Amino acid sequence: MANGGPPASFAQCSACHSPQPGKSIIGPTLAGVYGANAGHIDDFAYSTAMRESGLTWDDETLSRYLENPAATVPGTKMSYSGMRDAAKRAELIEYLKTL
Repeated sequence: MANGGPPASFAQCSACHSPQPGKSIIGPTLAGVYGANAGHIDDFAYSTAMRESGLTWDDETLSRYLENPAATVPGTKMSYSGMRDAAKRAELIEYLKTL
């Protein structure tokens, strides 16, 4: 991420998520996700579990969710098993803060 671009780990995210505002793919856009409430995009079909999770995306909640989405929000639609490497999660979260 030294060049200011996304970390290598974002390649996996970008298969389903766009970094561009207003552009959802399979998953919702990640633009503006940091500091937002989970399930915050009105016209995206989140799971009921995500909409009702009460989470606000900060360092701690994003790290937990990225490590194990299904354990953090049981019933989430995100079919990703998780990122176990804490350093990669931290790097990804720093990137998400820029979107």
